[in-house]
Amino acid sequence: MMQDLGGRAALGGADHPARRTIGLDGAWERWHNGRLWDLVTVPCSLAPSGVYRLRKKVTLPAMDAGTRVFLCFEGIAYFGTVSVNGRRLGAMGAYVPHQFDATAALQGGDNQIEVEICDLTPGPDGAGAADVAIGVNPGWEAYGGIIRDTYLELRPAAFIEDVAFQFELSDDFARAACTAQVSLSSAASGAGELTVTLLFGNAVAAQATSPVEVETGHSAKGLA
Repeated sequence: MMQDLGGRAALGGADHPARRTIGLDGAWERWHNGRLWDLVTVPCSLAPSGVYRLRKKVTLPAMDAGTRVFLCFEGIAYFGTVSVNGRRLGAMGAYVPHQFDATAALQGGDNQIEVEICDLTPGPDGAGAADVAIGVNPGWEAYGGIIRDTYLELRPAAFIEDVAFQFELSDDFARAACTAQVSLSSAASGAGELTVTLLFGNAVAAQATSPVEVETGHSAKGLA
């Protein structure tokens, strides 16, 4: 478990607030050349049509202080740029998941999420040419759009991004030397305690605890 300076659980533990999701699948507006073209259902598999924008309005409640909101896409075809309320968050390539910290761009009340999709030709500035070339080629039936689930994920101010676990077995396989590299993301710096527990069924096989200084942004901590 990781605790903030006030002792309240920020990561792990029974009182850690679970991540919550707000689904964004369903009807999205499709805009061509500044005009509303039609509605499409996300996830979708659209016939490639060039460069267009997919928009969705979502109404959010007021967020608790410290709540961070990430905009997550499981996959698009083939290249896209993401904006929230007119603020550009970044770009996406073909097929792979992407997530964007949209905390500063979102607000309680009405919000507009927009994805500019390039699925037949690159953008006017040439952006996405390599990604479009993946799908638009002979021998492959190309398709475009937001092809997999998309959602908002609400997370606490500090959370575990990823854990890399490694082990080395003894020659007789009776023991193992284990290490864990824990990637953290935090909106503010502070002191905490990080505990990694290895379970065998319901039994604790190994455990390591270390005090940590958490920096603002991304950091990595190792335990053995």
